[in-house]
Amino acid sequence: MLKKITIFFKSFFVIPFGILAGEFEVDPFKKNEFESLHGPNIYSESYINKQPGVLSLSELLKSVEKSYPLVLAGEKLLTESEYNYLAAEGAFDLQLRSLGISKPLGFYQNNSSDTLIEKPTPLGGTSFFAGYRIGRGNFPAYDARRETNEYGEVRAGALIPLFRNREIDKNRADLRKADIDRKQAEISIQKLKIEIIREATRRYWKWVAAGQEYLVYK
Repeated sequence: MLKKITIFFKSFFVIPFGILAGEFEVDPFKKNEFESLHGPNIYSESYINKQPGVLSLSELLKSVEKSYPLVLAGEKLLTESEYNYLAAEGAFDLQLRSLGISKPLGFYQNNSSDTLIEKPTPLGGTSFFAGYRIGRGNFPAYDARRETNEYGEVRAGALIPLFRNREIDKNRADLRKADIDRKQAEISIQKLKIEIIREATRRYWKWVAAGQEYLVYK
C-alpha cells in the first residue's frame, strides 16, 4: 500500500513540472488499454512470432521461394535464358584457326601451315584478323598460293561491311533476341513470385484466423 501511495504522489508532483519542461513520466505499472481489457493481442504478427513452435509468415515465404515448384520452374527458365545469352555472346569471342598440310611422298613434296586469329565485333559487323602462314617444298602451279619464302608470311587487317550485314547480321540478331528473352524471363519470374507470395500470405492469415476462431469457440 505504501508503494502505491508513493507512486501516486510522485505522479502528482512530477507531472505538472514535467509539462513545463516538455517531458512526461510514464507510469511503469500502467498497462496497454487493449491488454488491460482483452489480454494480449493474439491477432498481431509480433505475438504470433513469439509463440514457440508456431509457423511465422516470414518462414513460410522463405520456404515458398525456396521449394515451391512453380518458382523452381521459373528459375530454371531464367537460368536457361541466361545460358542462351552467354552462348549468343560466344559468337564475338576471339577465334583461332589453324591448318597444316604435309605431302612427304610423290613428285611434289611440300609442307605448309596457316594460322589465323579473328575477332568479330558488334560494331557494324566489323571484324579484325591477324595470321601467319608458311609453305616450303615443291608446289605445283595450280597450288602455288601455299608457297612462301623461307620466313613465311604475316598478314593483318579488318573486314568492314559496306552494305550487307552492316546494320544487322545473324550474330547480333541472336544476341539481341537472347537479351530480350532473358529480360522477359526475369520479369515473368518476378511477377510469378509476387502472385505466389500474395496467395501464400492470404492463405496464411486465413489459416491464422481459423486458429483464432477455434480458440474463441473453445
